[in-house]
Amino acid sequence: MLGGFALCWVPTQTSFSQDVRTGAVVGTVGVPSGSAAGANVVLRDADDAPAAAGQSRLGDAVGDGGRFRIAGVPPGRYVLRVTLVGYERAEQPVQVRRGDTTSVDVELRRDRARLGEVTVRGGGSLTQQSTEAAAEQVRQVPGGANLVSLQDRELRPIATVASALEDEPGVVVQEFFGGNDQPRISIRGAGLQSNPQSRGLLLMHNGFPLNFADGSFVTGLVEPRMARHAEVYRGGNALGPGGATLGGAIDFVAPTGRSADGPQLKLTGGSYRTASGHAQYGWAGANTDVFVMGTGHRHDGFRQTNDEGERLTGHANVGYRWDDNLETRVYGTVATLGFNIPGPLNKQQLDADPTAVSRGVTPPRSLGPNVPLDRPRRETELYRAATRTTWRTGASASGHEVSVRAGAAYQYVEDDFRFPVGTGVRSTRSHDVTLNLDARRAGAVLGGEGTSVLGVSATLGDMDRGYFANERGRTGRRFADNEMQASTVRAFARQRVQFGTRLAATASISGILARREIDEALSSTSQRARYVAPKDKYVSFASSPATLDETYRGLRPAVGLQYAAAPALDLFAGVTRSYEPPTFNTLLSPSGGNPKKGPGQFQPRVLDAQSGTTVEVGTRRTRGRLQWDVVAYRTWLKNELLTTAALFGGAGSTSNAPVRTIHQGLETHVDLRLLDGMLADGSGAPDQLALEATYNLNDFYFDTDARNQLAGVPRHRLHAQLTYDHPVGLSVTPDLTWMPQRTPTDHANTIYQSPYALLGARAHYTVGPGWLDAGQLAVFVEAENLTGTTYASSYLVRDQVPNPPPAPLTSADVTSFIPGQGRTLQIGVTVGW
Repeated sequence: MLGGFALCWVPTQTSFSQDVRTGAVVGTVGVPSGSAAGANVVLRDADDAPAAAGQSRLGDAVGDGGRFRIAGVPPGRYVLRVTLVGYERAEQPVQVRRGDTTSVDVELRRDRARLGEVTVRGGGSLTQQSTEAAAEQVRQVPGGANLVSLQDRELRPIATVASALEDEPGVVVQEFFGGNDQPRISIRGAGLQSNPQSRGLLLMHNGFPLNFADGSFVTGLVEPRMARHAEVYRGGNALGPGGATLGGAIDFVAPTGRSADGPQLKLTGGSYRTASGHAQYGWAGANTDVFVMGTGHRHDGFRQTNDEGERLTGHANVGYRWDDNLETRVYGTVATLGFNIPGPLNKQQLDADPTAVSRGVTPPRSLGPNVPLDRPRRETELYRAATRTTWRTGASASGHEVSVRAGAAYQYVEDDFRFPVGTGVRSTRSHDVTLNLDARRAGAVLGGEGTSVLGVSATLGDMDRGYFANERGRTGRRFADNEMQASTVRAFARQRVQFGTRLAATASISGILARREIDEALSSTSQRARYVAPKDKYVSFASSPATLDETYRGLRPAVGLQYAAAPALDLFAGVTRSYEPPTFNTLLSPSGGNPKKGPGQFQPRVLDAQSGTTVEVGTRRTRGRLQWDVVAYRTWLKNELLTTAALFGGAGSTSNAPVRTIHQGLETHVDLRLLDGMLADGSGAPDQLALEATYNLNDFYFDTDARNQLAGVPRHRLHAQLTYDHPVGLSVTPDLTWMPQRTPTDHANTIYQSPYALLGARAHYTVGPGWLDAGQLAVFVEAENLTGTTYASSYLVRDQVPNPPPAPLTSADVTSFIPGQGRTLQIGVTVGW
């Protein structure tokens, strides 16, 4: 395996050094609605005199996103005073230590006695909220929600969904083939049975859905480097972003020209011929800001026929501020994705050689596809344009503020998916239009402060989908041609009320109207082509026209309570509903094939929508030496959509669960600063040792006496890392990923994924200023699966194994397991100014 390198140019106006004789105070200022930019932050001593008498005033003006920084502060005890026209003055005690940085978060309240004054507005984006504002929004959710900051990417090669979300509570990412492929993203067990996963979540970029109108998506098109942060709303807590499924929603939010000034360049290389690049440029003027970026990622994979994987992405957004209260932003995205698919192995093949691929029904005994012959591959292109305009009022005489957002997006996707011969080739051309409108009102309500939201969104789509024979790795004759129309319309309302300083209540309701229509365009359905690989010839099979017209209606109420036990400690509880109509992938897919013959059946299935009720309780602490995010939940599901692979693999078929299913679990994230000042010189900043751990318990089962576990997600999963930071700029982090219990791969619980533990490590060293004038130089190294463990990272989900397979083959010969990657190493260099 080859090592890697990285080069990153990150211009910035912030110095990377700090005088060890003084300290610094950094933090954020939040307001109930709008922006805190323009607020004044001043340090004063205990006698209410300006801090450090005889020196210049110590303070800062709050910038975009509510951030401030005061450097060069002599050690001591201070009072931090924050003032903003139209808001009450806030004060908070602060202890500053030599060589240390103290973090402070301040929330301002409206000043009812000064309503006639004009509120000072900042220069941030009205349309796209900052990471700090998003974090505050997440903190106000009375249920499972978390913010993933992606701003510190210079010291890690984050280029895939798996690398971006692996540390998040409630999120389980199972890699399929590594690199640019189609990983499974599990939140509360949603959509995990689909193969490949294409439902169960709402994936978004800048608030617009990446999903098609029918709810399906292509996971590999998600590029985390396009985002400054990701907002994860688990389950029914995704009302605001528009998610209605059991899994909720993930919104990847890109930088703007106002939050990412100047150019940046990053290049990375590593094992398995991995090569990655990222370039961006941001600029902001008085009224206009521009952000453009491009990324590329190439990865061969460690398995045979796992080469030629690549993803290219370009993104731009331009904002124009008409005045302090009106902004329009325009987005454009282009992406291409392509990768070969090495397919599954049986347990014997996995243990013998995880780099191998199935070669059909051949010795050693195997009941799987012939990968070298079929050459399965996926190629996808996306073209997307969107715009959103935000208008807001100033504070009225009654203290209310109103903002209105209107948006529209158009998305065109070409998706060519070459499955093994038993399924064939699926070719899709999709046009989708999304329209949304919402209004928000902040101010006094029901005796407290509150926020009201009303909104409506609609996504309309048209798919032209053809099915062809896989003729020895080529696109053969067409055996199906369907026109598919989908629409999903949602209206919603939400009210949040803050009673005093501690208690908040949230109530919401949304209605969903979805239609799925399938029309047959093939001229002769009685002569559908079926390819026979051993004889290299076609036969025909007959079926009636594949047509369907279904309408789904659902109502989703939700209520939640949140109690602030301390300034940064919340307790919460909530009850939510989820509602998921089926996608076209679940309603219609070919079947009846095997490793030697193409499909012999093609008919739609009439399915009910999946619905469920979730009860959850939790607590989160966002500041201090010990921080946590813990949520326990239980969901009762009706008509769960279960997709199971056929005996020989392939796309599989979907049905509604015949009985009620239960999804319950525990989503936990803990961040603990263990030790300070172990080795560092006491005259400077102390060194630190911190532990960060994410543990997810997933108990999903059929509600019967047998209580069989639902296949698709590990019951226990732990990811932990121990980080040592030294003030000279050295950081070392070993990490552990542990699945301690075997996991069933079929709903009958007869074949299991074995437990595994993976060790990894990373380190970086930041060189102080002087080498590059005001710049920064850092080197890093990252290794995964240090012990070279052989394991299955994922698997095909089946209803029951054996089905049974034909003698003399047994269930042990069925190819079910997707091997995880072997030992990898990447080395990098970061340069920034």
